[in-house]
Amino acid sequence: MKKLVVIRRCSQGAFLTLFLFLSLFPFNHILTAGIFSSIDPLLSISLSIVKKTLEPILIISLGMIFLVFLSGRFFCGWMCPLGTLIDVAGMRLSKKRIIKKKTNRSRYIKFFVLAGVLVSAGLGGWMVWFFDPLVIVDRFLLFFKGAQREAFPVMITLVLFLSTFVTARLVPRFWCRNICPLGAIYAAVSKFSLLTRRVVPTCQSCNICESTCRMGAITRGANYIKGECILCMDCVYDCPDNKTDFVWKPKKNPSN
Repeated sequence: MKKLVVIRRCSQGAFLTLFLFLSLFPFNHILTAGIFSSIDPLLSISLSIVKKTLEPILIISLGMIFLVFLSGRFFCGWMCPLGTLIDVAGMRLSKKRIIKKKTNRSRYIKFFVLAGVLVSAGLGGWMVWFFDPLVIVDRFLLFFKGAQREAFPVMITLVLFLSTFVTARLVPRFWCRNICPLGAIYAAVSKFSLLTRRVVPTCQSCNICESTCRMGAITRGANYIKGECILCMDCVYDCPDNKTDFVWKPKKNPSN
């Protein structure tokens, strides 16, 4: 039984359900999907830059940054509502559809998108409203409810929301790999995370994990791009010889 994968899927389902429920049925303007914004460093940083002040939610979102430093990019794989919907969209497709080396360089695009979002905030713009994954899902739900009526925001929201699913049919988690600016923040921090993928020296280098990694994070058996790993735990169970696991700050880490 793939215990960690089952736990991850339960976590994804729980957070997606909570997000959808609070978006569609907010309670007294207190319990809304906005509570997710308080742990979103992209939103809090952009808001602080636009308002030129230290927003309270920035302090709260720093807690998420700290958790990412400890555990890696878990939000993307275990909590993000858009990431969960993308996984569902590509669920029926064979893992062999993954495009590896051709998409490795494109993962840097998300850092340019992040830079664009922050520069926009510095100029008083709100580019973050179009590229933050939580906002994209929330705006789509507002459109679904009929609460979003302005033509341009509606068009951009629909294009971005639907494009995440279209691209997922070609490359798993294409949005998360290459475009998501929130993912860029977490990728930068998780490069230094204490939780690390470990492959024992007796690995036979069958490269099954490399060919099935949904993020294209595994480059060659024991080697992987730490900032791109979303801790889906598939590689732990895809390994036919059980040579892969995740450990906290190992003494010797062959994965880096």
